Amino acid sequence: MKNIFGMSISIYIISFTILISCSSTETTSSSSSSSVSSVYSDSYDDTYGSVESDSDNNLSDENAKTQSDSIGISEGERSSGEYADYTFVVSQGSKATFTVKEQLSRLPLPNDAVVITDSLNGEVFLDGKPFEVIINLQNLTSDQNYRDRYIRNRMFGSHPTAKFAISTLPELTDGFKNGEVLTGIISGSLTILDSEIPLEFEFEARDDGSVVYVVARTIFTWEQLNVPKPTAKSVVWLEDEVKTEILLNLTPR
Repeated sequence: MKNIFGMSISIYIISFTILISCSSTETTSSSSSSSVSSVYSDSYDDTYGSVESDSDNNLSDENAKTQSDSIGISEGERSSGEYADYTFVVSQGSKATFTVKEQLSRLPLPNDAVVITDSLNGEVFLDGKPFEVIINLQNLTSDQNYRDRYIRNRMFGSHPTAKFAISTLPELTDGFKNGEVLTGIISGSLTILDSEIPLEFEFEARDDGSVVYVVARTIFTWEQLNVPKPTAKSVVWLEDEVKTEILLNLTPR
């Protein structure tokens, strides 16, 4: 009788232990599953935002304003089309590029000699006032060290800067004021080595509000500069025309 009673107690204890173990496992599994789900959910929400329904993506004007404010767009910032009382500063990303076709003695075919400087500064006005941009020629660089030394020391050693000047702007169209690309011809001058060369520039411009982008292209000759073409032992010939491109990133102030 004692043996039967003892066996019954043992079976009860074992059953109770198994029940507690299963319950604990389910709780742990549920907790773990909830934790993993939370981690992925948080990561998704933080990175991409909620996409629960299509209606949530159709923002109202008020929601759009709130979202714009959250990424730093304030009511006081300039909008495209506003030019009066604004000075536009030549900013990082601006550069001047000069390209001349040449034939080097060590190469079988002609190639383009391209020299670039990103050292530009100045203030630009888009409300009709004249302006000028100064180009630092001492920072012109190419793919050849000997060419760079020649340009900096022999060509522009005593005239380290050039000046790009515009006296009159064309009419700014409504499309440009609304962010469309504006193209046309603009009259101006390029002053290098004390020679002021009247030139016409083909330009493209776009007003993005926070930045106005301008690309101006023109061509001048060595004769217009009143200087002989540069010479070197390694250069067989040099083209008469110098292609010029000026890229301006203008930020309002």
